[in-house]
Amino acid sequence: MGNDLRQTFRTIAQTAGVPELDVHLLMNHSIPGVNAGYITRSTLLRDHLRTQQEAVSRKMIDAVRGAKQNEGQASAIWIGMPSRKLAASR
Repeated sequence: MGNDLRQTFRTIAQTAGVPELDVHLLMNHSIPGVNAGYITRSTLLRDHLRTQQEAVSRKMIDAVRGAKQNEGQASAIWIGMPSRKLAASR
């Protein structure tokens, strides 16, 4: 279950346009390479990463609102697939 949540977060972050480095930091993953040691996470957390997290949260909230309006279409909303493509794939 926890791994599913992390995968979902990662997928939604990608669709929200959050840069790869920011996703690594938000998920508390290690960052490859020597340059990672020069990043001050606390400085990024104040504004930049908070803005990126808000973008992911907005995407999630919009998906839930859309699911309530279109019952049965939640999976299509999460992955951004138009409902007509979902119906065709069944």
